[in-house]
Amino acid sequence: MLIRHLNLAFRKHGRWLFGIFTIVIIISFIGFMVPGQFGVGGCNDPMANAVGSAFGKPVTYNEAFQTLQNFLLANELMYNRRVGRISNEAREGFLLTAQLRAAREQGLAASDQEMADLIRRMAAFQKDGKFDPQTYKDRLEELRRNGISSQDLADALASMIILEKFQQEQMAAVTTTPGEARAFYDFFHETFQLRTATFRTADYTAKVDTSDAAVKAFFDKNSSGYEIPAQLSALLIEFPYDDPAALAEGKKFTEKEVTEFYEKNRQAFADAKGNVPALAKIKAKVQAELAASKTRAIVNHKAQLFARDAYELVSDAREQQSAFAKLVAERKVKCIKTPVFAADSRKIGPLEEPELVKQLDLAIPSAPVTNPVFGKRGAYVGFLLTREEKRPAKLEEVAAKVKADWIARSASEMAMAAARTAHDRAAALAPDKRTADPCWNGKGTFKLADYMFATAFNPELLSPMLAQTAVTLADNEVSEIVPSADGFVFAIITGRTPADGKEFEKDAELWKSLWSQQKMNLRNVAFQQYLSENCQISQEVR
Repeated sequence: MLIRHLNLAFRKHGRWLFGIFTIVIIISFIGFMVPGQFGVGGCNDPMANAVGSAFGKPVTYNEAFQTLQNFLLANELMYNRRVGRISNEAREGFLLTAQLRAAREQGLAASDQEMADLIRRMAAFQKDGKFDPQTYKDRLEELRRNGISSQDLADALASMIILEKFQQEQMAAVTTTPGEARAFYDFFHETFQLRTATFRTADYTAKVDTSDAAVKAFFDKNSSGYEIPAQLSALLIEFPYDDPAALAEGKKFTEKEVTEFYEKNRQAFADAKGNVPALAKIKAKVQAELAASKTRAIVNHKAQLFARDAYELVSDAREQQSAFAKLVAERKVKCIKTPVFAADSRKIGPLEEPELVKQLDLAIPSAPVTNPVFGKRGAYVGFLLTREEKRPAKLEEVAAKVKADWIARSASEMAMAAARTAHDRAAALAPDKRTADPCWNGKGTFKLADYMFATAFNPELLSPMLAQTAVTLADNEVSEIVPSADGFVFAIITGRTPADGKEFEKDAELWKSLWSQQKMNLRNVAFQQYLSENCQISQEVR
């Protein structure tokens, strides 16, 4: 599934996105590295300490961090779009460093000509769809002002090219014969006849003892799982995005700003086929987006200033709420007193801003002012008024939930017990007698291809989990019990029909591509094993 999503991204965004991100995403999710111990203490520069080792040499925090920064810089320039914040920079930087060292172990490098060609393709250096020398010079000067040297840029470009070459070599090593593709097609198009035994939880709910005593006994045994979340109240300062003054200010821009906004956000204006219309054709849309962007920036900045001033004022005040109210009056901002709301709620009254709830939950009496929150219709700054800490719930406060949980768990246990009894009974019969057992309540056919393409499978008959199990069974062999959408199910294969291959020739290239992707996936697994044998990552950053 991961490879499938990556290929969709490849078709949409081009070969560079596929080349750079495939390895990174796969390895990041699998977390293959062997944890090791590396010192992080002492009086030396912490950035010089080891985050791990790769191919016999240590990888310092500084090297990992710089490799990650180069990666982010290259992608920012490639697509002319800021890359989101990385949650574990040391870990991701180490993974990239390990991959680069693996590529260099194979003798891969980037030539000057390759870097020059890459620069000409980068969206950040384009104007009107082609490389523009002046745009290139201006962006280099901007990078220099931000502390990024020409060597940093060269290293970033080289890393991108080396990783791309490595991925190309991985892909080039995968070959698929027509016979392999046909066998892969046949595997997914064999038709299985089966019967299923489904035991739905809902069929057992009426049998559950719902007396007060039974519910109370369940609650007493599981009371630790029920609590009343912290209860909060607050003052909210709202800075709406439809503020007339901000809207008017947002509409003030020059033709140069329109062009720059278009160039920096070209992909945001792409059509369904990924083509970006010329500015002249969508100028009104670009102007509207620019106005909206400027308006939000103006409002957000106003909220940031208010939050900063409020935090400083309240921190030094003896009467915090009075000081906050005074600032509200001076700035003439909209102030809303909230009802009491739960800390785990997504809403404060009718206002659905989960991040604002989170910020207020993080506030403390000595620092009751929140960070600004940039929401759907405006920016907000909160002031915590009251907080009642979370506590264990009493039965009467959560009676409805406790009863529902008791019924659901009991009915599920009954359904599972009934499924186990039927399963063991059917399995105990001779194989040629098993279809006569009364447990079977579903009958049909399926192909794995139906599940692969999510086109014609019947989840009521057979879940994807059971389908994967069923294809491994011999005829009349009873499967294991697996969860279904609303209970439990097991199955028996009563027959099978080989694929006739009528559609193969029409879709031969598709199945060849799918099998190639499968083999590529296996190569990635082998590559991960290769890295795991040559790399260790510190437990502190794992």
